[in-house]
Amino acid sequence: MSIVDLNPDAKVSSNPQLHPIDLQSGGPVKEAQSESQKSFTSALSFSYDVLPTKTSFRLLNLEPNPSIDPHAELTCSLHTYDFDAAPPFRALSYTWGPPYQDAITRETEEIPNIARHVSCNTVAIPISTNLFVALMALRKVKMTGWLWVDALCINQEDLKERESQVSLMGQIYSSATEVIVWLGSPKSGLDDFVWATTDFLTALSAESKRLLDSGGSPGEVYKAANLGDPGFHRTLGIEDPVPRLVRMALFCASCRWFSRAWIIQEFLLAQHARAFSGHQEVSLSRLGELAYILRATGWGPMISQLIGKHCKLKQFGWLEEPLRWHVLMNSTRPSFEHAIRSGTAYTDQDAFKWLWSTLLISRIAKCQDERDHVYSILGLAGLYFVNNPITHYIKPDYNVSTEDLRSLHYRCNQALRTFKMYR
Repeated sequence: MSIVDLNPDAKVSSNPQLHPIDLQSGGPVKEAQSESQKSFTSALSFSYDVLPTKTSFRLLNLEPNPSIDPHAELTCSLHTYDFDAAPPFRALSYTWGPPYQDAITRETEEIPNIARHVSCNTVAIPISTNLFVALMALRKVKMTGWLWVDALCINQEDLKERESQVSLMGQIYSSATEVIVWLGSPKSGLDDFVWATTDFLTALSAESKRLLDSGGSPGEVYKAANLGDPGFHRTLGIEDPVPRLVRMALFCASCRWFSRAWIIQEFLLAQHARAFSGHQEVSLSRLGELAYILRATGWGPMISQLIGKHCKLKQFGWLEEPLRWHVLMNSTRPSFEHAIRSGTAYTDQDAFKWLWSTLLISRIAKCQDERDHVYSILGLAGLYFVNNPITHYIKPDYNVSTEDLRSLHYRCNQALRTFKMYR
């Protein structure tokens, strides 16, 4: 197996010689501010109308570019609807702060401190740089019109509204015709991510089928030793995959969207989801498939060891989050969809089992507010509570202490035995 230059901007090379590591030029810029310091700040001059009912929510109408200038001001308007009267809309899934972190140190990458805003109902509202770039990209590819964006559609200054809208997020994401996943602007490693989830996966699949058709064993394709075998590379008709898999691993480790707690609900409830980095559409389903192969063959841990060794790290983890996608897409989501289609009658005790298993996934994810480890999956878990709504037991409350929330995992487990939780 070749050891490669970890500079993500370096050209792909099939040279099996050792290359020095230049983290000064190869690593992303370190971030001096936290996500909470960089996140969205509402415009005090913008006045939100009070939502009229408990099921009311706002939609953003992102307007097309009125000029030939691609940098023309972003313009939109906010409108209030109930679900039964809302027009078809998309929902945006993104990170509030910077979209990337240093793949090695995991420190958030710095975004130039440039004031960004969107003109909403003729009032300039400050927004984060990442959201600004996402909206500009959507407008450029003509994905304008009705859109749900939490930072703009919820009055972030109104704590009670935030809590009530959190309770509706499951219905919002399941009602959206499409969920748009915004990973961030294009960066080094994106081309390798695309290559690994297209050309590399296709080559592996084609060789497996060839062996199966000829009476051989498809398992021969997935031997651990194949990753560094030039003969195997020639058989597949590809270049040495190690340099590109290294850069793909660094890209995945740097992308903060994958670690968000909220994406569990946003993805599982989506009727249809599309992911973008800049204008490049990427496949999350193929990423999950590749992650499973890399873990099963041992190729993924080999890549991790390679990076860890040359960065003097005890370990370098990156497969866990892509693997979570594989579990969500191939186990959790199918069972969830089957239950919905079959109209299975669930008891509240059954629903707590689902809540407990979902919390086990959520607790390893990241969120700015620790309480969102629980609140971020209520819309998903709530679909199983058919006798009493989930809010009968758990209501979003940002005044509750995080200590109380930390005990929720234990109390959910106890509820399976005693079923006395929140009664």
